Amino acid sequence: MAKSITSWSDYFSGLFTLAILIGVGYVAYMIHQGIQSGVAGAKKSMKDSGLTMDETGMSVKTDRRGVTTEEYVTATSQAMLNSSKRLAKSGAVSFGKAAEAAKKK
Repeated sequence: MAKSITSWSDYFSGLFTLAILIGVGYVAYMIHQGIQSGVAGAKKSMKDSGLTMDETGMSVKTDRRGVTTEEYVTATSQAMLNSSKRLAKSGAVSFGKAAEAAKKK
C-alpha cells in the first residue's frame, strides 16, 4: 500500500478554511435575515399608519374625502387674494396712484 503524502496539518488547514467559509456564509445569512426583518417591520409600521406598498406602487389610506373642483378653485383664489394683499402692504409692489406717482418722479 502506498504511503499518504498528506499530513495532519493539511487536514487541519482544510477544515479551518471550510469552517471560515461556513462562518462567512452564516454571517451573510444573519445579515440578510436582519435586513428582511427590518423591512418587514417598516412595512408593518407604514401599514399601521395608512401607507401600503406593493408591486404596483404605494397607496395612502385617508379618512377624508377628496377635494371637489369648487373647493380647490375657492382655496386657490383665496390664496392668491391673500398673497396680493400681503404684497401691497409690504410696499414691494404698488398699484394705482402710487405707481403713477413713481412714474412722475
